[in-house]
Amino acid sequence: MTFPTTLRVNIPNLAFCLIFIFFSDISLAMAHNNYVEIPIYFVSDRISMHHRFDKQSFEQVTTGQHVRFGRINVRVKTSPTDTLDANILSKLNWKVTTSSNNQSLSIVDQFHQTPEAYMAYGSPNPNSKLFNKNIDLIDDFINTFEKYVKNQTQAKFILFIHGCCLNINETFQTAGEIALNTKLPVLIFDWATPGRSQAPIIPEINAYRKSERALEISYHNFHDFMLFLAPYTKRYKCILIGHSMGNRLIYNELLRWCDHTNLYFDEMQWIAADKSLPAFLMEQNNICKFARRVYIFTDKSDPWLKLSQNLSSDVPRLGLSSQFFELGQNFNELYLDYPENRYFIDVDALKLKHNLPFRLIDKLINSDLADSADFTFQDVSAELGKHVLILKEKSPKQMGL
Repeated sequence: MTFPTTLRVNIPNLAFCLIFIFFSDISLAMAHNNYVEIPIYFVSDRISMHHRFDKQSFEQVTTGQHVRFGRINVRVKTSPTDTLDANILSKLNWKVTTSSNNQSLSIVDQFHQTPEAYMAYGSPNPNSKLFNKNIDLIDDFINTFEKYVKNQTQAKFILFIHGCCLNINETFQTAGEIALNTKLPVLIFDWATPGRSQAPIIPEINAYRKSERALEISYHNFHDFMLFLAPYTKRYKCILIGHSMGNRLIYNELLRWCDHTNLYFDEMQWIAADKSLPAFLMEQNNICKFARRVYIFTDKSDPWLKLSQNLSSDVPRLGLSSQFFELGQNFNELYLDYPENRYFIDVDALKLKHNLPFRLIDKLINSDLADSADFTFQDVSAELGKHVLILKEKSPKQMGL
């Protein structure tokens, strides 16, 4: 069949226009603060404390030798600084939408539909592990996540351990924000911290204390999970991110691996770490050998860590380290330039108030400590060496924190 000359000329032009419009629409979606639906993979030891209308409610939670695992689609609001092209959306299986309200199932509803594994306390079989229950389902979950990671250009993924006093919606929304900013798959260990609504009387203190009790069980569940996940931390580049009290899980877990070599992270980021500073310094050689780079974010104005320090008999918090460096305390007996892969970074300039610096997380993953157009790292002082740094903002608006 022969087309008229004008038609033969216009067909490729028309195709080009359609492609241009398609990509333009995606860019416009980001510019107008729409939403992206992001799959978040998880393992959680939250257990509902009661049932409401024959359906589990996770507003009140506890923990036990019990986990759920699977994938939840989280809807995250974008900003004008977010850039997502069609290739990123396709590889990450993200969907752009114009509303936060048309999600078919809420986070709690999706959570309720995921598989479970559990075992009785004090099992007489010392070799039995929590993740050996329903092993076929868990293998399928891990294999599905591995395929998701392999589909990415960089073959990287993030393992995120959240902090205390957050409900299930808050923890998964935070994981979604990390994914949106880093453009990487996120796997979260969702330990059973109670939300503030679970401790209505002085929630800042009571939810904190309840979280410390939950950790006593979550330590074991996290360890069973890491036994299962460890080979994948060496097979791919895994970035371990801990926030607040979640860093206690990381600290305890890494010390259990001191005699093993099959666990390794490309990078660790300890953000607002609610962990004893002296305890960390005493074990930092054993901790830091499990990663290529280790970043400790410190912020002397963090209100939650100040409260934690008061509740911990004034034992200095790791996430408040910068205030002790500034006071000029005698660190002559500490080797702050060793381990060579560990850096303290003072992020007080960002005024985070215990929140996560999502843009900075992304920049450290992709460019380590290289200066950029919007920030630079400087030595705090010659006395403290070159592994205690302070973040200097060049353009606060560009950080988008």
